[in-house]
Amino acid sequence: MSNIILRIFTLLLLMFSPISVSAKMCPDGSFVSGFKCKLCPDGSYVGGNSCKLTPSGSFVGGNKAKLCPDGTFVGGNRCKL
Repeated sequence: MSNIILRIFTLLLLMFSPISVSAKMCPDGSFVSGFKCKLCPDGSYVGGNSCKLTPSGSFVGGNKAKLCPDGTFVGGNRCKL
């Protein structure tokens, strides 16, 4: 009986959990995080409302670029593994 209750609880939890990560496909076929594709001067797309030029010459979405331990830059505050 408790196994059934646990399964029902798990199902309800999954049904009503918010989805925190979203991806959008841009016109060139690439995917960006967020809900909007922004075309940058180099022809690449980033997620968000603005393109931020990084010291390496690439663009990231957002207002600031963060240097990650692997040497890449991301827009925002979090580096992804």
